[in-house]
Amino acid sequence: MVLRIGGMTCAGCAVAIQESLSEVRGVGGCSVNPVSRSAVLEYEPGEAGLAQIEEAVRRAGYEVVYEEVAVDGGSLDGSRLEEVRGMPGVRAVLTGGRSSKVRVRYNPALLQEEDVTRALGVRGSGSGSRGNGVPRMLVVSAALSVPVILLSDAGSAYVGLGASQWAPYAMLFCAGTVQFLAGRSLYAGAFRTARAGSAGMDTLIVLGTTAAFLYSAYGALWAPQQNTYFETSAMIITFVLLGRYIEGRAAGRASSAITGMLKMRPRTATILRDGAESTVATESLRPGDTVLVRPGQGIPADSLVVGGSSYVDESMVTGESAPAARSPGDPVIGGTLNLDGALTLKVESVGASSFLARVVDRMEVAISRKPPVQKLADAVAGRLTLAVMSAALATFLLWGAFGGSDSIAESLIPTVAVLV
Repeated sequence: MVLRIGGMTCAGCAVAIQESLSEVRGVGGCSVNPVSRSAVLEYEPGEAGLAQIEEAVRRAGYEVVYEEVAVDGGSLDGSRLEEVRGMPGVRAVLTGGRSSKVRVRYNPALLQEEDVTRALGVRGSGSGSRGNGVPRMLVVSAALSVPVILLSDAGSAYVGLGASQWAPYAMLFCAGTVQFLAGRSLYAGAFRTARAGSAGMDTLIVLGTTAAFLYSAYGALWAPQQNTYFETSAMIITFVLLGRYIEGRAAGRASSAITGMLKMRPRTATILRDGAESTVATESLRPGDTVLVRPGQGIPADSLVVGGSSYVDESMVTGESAPAARSPGDPVIGGTLNLDGALTLKVESVGASSFLARVVDRMEVAISRKPPVQKLADAVAGRLTLAVMSAALATFLLWGAFGGSDSIAESLIPTVAVLV
């Protein structure tokens, strides 16, 4: 089973989730990857159910992410809905209520919206966010961090704005917006892990930036003679959000490759029954069905050629650029392209047993599983947060004890540096 996990941001989060899942009876193996934000589990269905697994994830302070697609259910019959309920990755099919809408909740690590709507035979409107643009909070954080830097002591040496009486209040407003609006996801993550009795990377960032901001806010409002560090807290949050955006895009490219492979399958197929042709959804094909594939059409499923001959472009699946000659008795792969002759095919494999599905499954596992060196790093990261917090506390106390007259101010920045 592959699950998408929400709220996971670092290796420490992955360790906490993995430890919680390993305690579930019936779970034999578990690998949690913070980059792909997914978990791969091996479990005994008779001993462990999805509800127990979801509860273990919640107990660790995180949640299993599902997406939802809504369709008009007026034209859907009960057999079609039951077929969708049985699809691997479908969490629930919700019907009833005042509207005729049918809502399908599915696991985005296993299914795409197109898979669900094709199985239903209708067009849907998904509720999951798939935007590829720059996150709004990153834009807000970056835009407000610029004036904070220009008004800071370092920036004023070049632009000369820091000497203004209103500069501390402007920095307080901009840095406060970055801290508590743009950085609210960090506070939410730190709160989740704290509620679960653990700490993660969000905890370190929140502690460090909040300390710098509150100290600077006190200076701006009641002690104008002391230094402020608004630019430190604002830029740390901006860089953290930027790093997560870049990391998310990298993981998204891997998911796009998988989605692209799934889209190689044609949506419909021409099936031959009693000498008559009819067009059906690819998902409705079963082993033993006879289909006709004309030149230029995609091959709908793994099949055996029983009539005709042609060249088939298999480059998107095998990487071989030269078209492959196919004649009666030869196998063909679903998702490849028939080039110049009509082929009559006998369907052999569909669904999860098809070649394309097995490749996608291997890709999902490869993305989610971790190499041995990363497992070692995660084991260290699981204890890293407490070690860093202890080191930061020691830094603050020692710097304050042996520092100058303004020991608290002088110990703040080294402490923040250790935390983040």
